[in-house]
Amino acid sequence: MNTWRHQFTASVLILSLLLSVACKKKVAGGPLPEKEVLRLGVQLAEGLATAYDHGVVHRDLKPGNLQVTSEGRLKILDFGLAKLRLPVTTSVATESFSETHQGQVWPVTCEV
Repeated sequence: MNTWRHQFTASVLILSLLLSVACKKKVAGGPLPEKEVLRLGVQLAEGLATAYDHGVVHRDLKPGNLQVTSEGRLKILDFGLAKLRLPVTTSVATESFSETHQGQVWPVTCEV
């Protein structure tokens, strides 16, 4: 999970190592089995619903921004074009997002 840690006066970004395969690469080899498509589709819907419940609209969903771990978990990446829906309560925003030094709020991660 990507997390911003504010300690003293410096901000530190902690990144996790994600051993995964992009969905773009998975589908390049041909059609996926129906059960795998359904399993990944459910995870995608749950992840997007969670983001939406926290006021985030991804806006750049494509196979290259979806990764599948070796355990079969779908990860939604690249929230760089995401928009916040308003109103979002301060408590929800501070639980799920970090403020950058410019004062903009950006999503940090979305895990299902």
